[in-house]
Amino acid sequence: MAENSSDIKSQIKLWNKSYIALLILGLITGTASQIVTPLISKYIMVFGVSMTLAGTVTSIMSFVALLCRPFSGVASDRLNRKVIMTISVGITALSVGAYAFASNIGYFIVFRIIHGIAFSFMGVANMALAASFIPKERFGEGMGYIGLSMIVSQAAGQVLGFGLFKTIAIAHAFLFLRGFPLWPA
Repeated sequence: MAENSSDIKSQIKLWNKSYIALLILGLITGTASQIVTPLISKYIMVFGVSMTLAGTVTSIMSFVALLCRPFSGVASDRLNRKVIMTISVGITALSVGAYAFASNIGYFIVFRIIHGIAFSFMGVANMALAASFIPKERFGEGMGYIGLSMIVSQAAGQVLGFGLFKTIAIAHAFLFLRGFPLWPA
């Protein structure tokens, strides 16, 4: 009697240690990057800038990340993905922590640009690494979970950011988050 496709699918292991680690890493780093979004616009307004300028500076990260995606994709194809991931997670952590020390709007712009570049490389490298641990028979399902983790981290990050804004000083939130997106040992 021939096995049906669900029996074969259950025999091919998607949830391996490396895949789970990358899924969790993506959730943590994505959440940490998104937590700062609602905090930054409020924090920048302390410097006396308009809400429009604060929103523009806040959105710079997303714009830069979008522009860098083609380059991060090529780099992930040609270079060591784990090294790219490790470096980009470190730069992301440093840029998030640097927001606490920004003394004017110019520094915020520079840190948002650096954060956007690192975020672009981090996301692409995470997906590329995860793809290497997904069995080809379950590739769509595996990448679907990676995509879902990205969506959840973006939504959860902003909610947590508003919660931090109401609970602790903004500068302290940036310092707390600096240690949050760490590459697992």
